[in-house]
Amino acid sequence: MGATFILVQRAVEAAADAEAMAQRIVRSISAPYDVGGQAIELGVGVGVAVASEDGRTAEAPLSRSDAALYWAKERRDGYVFARELRTPGVAAPSGQPVIEGPAA
Repeated sequence: MGATFILVQRAVEAAADAEAMAQRIVRSISAPYDVGGQAIELGVGVGVAVASEDGRTAEAPLSRSDAALYWAKERRDGYVFARELRTPGVAAPSGQPVIEGPAA
């Protein structure tokens, strides 16, 4: 169970800019929270797509980042770039990606 949201970062000069944002999100959300004296830790998965690399339409990077998000959650790996996926498939309406998985 979890929440899914989208973050669009403007003026991404290079994939490293998107990676830095993904790292900040993972670090911030994964940090332990104190709730009533009890430490609570949350897991987070981030799928990253860069429009210039992952599609020519507005929908393509969104679909690619959704597929990358699926793999980040599966691998419990923090974040995954869409370019790491083997094929240019997109997430199906069922939420299952139409891809083979992350490149080795």
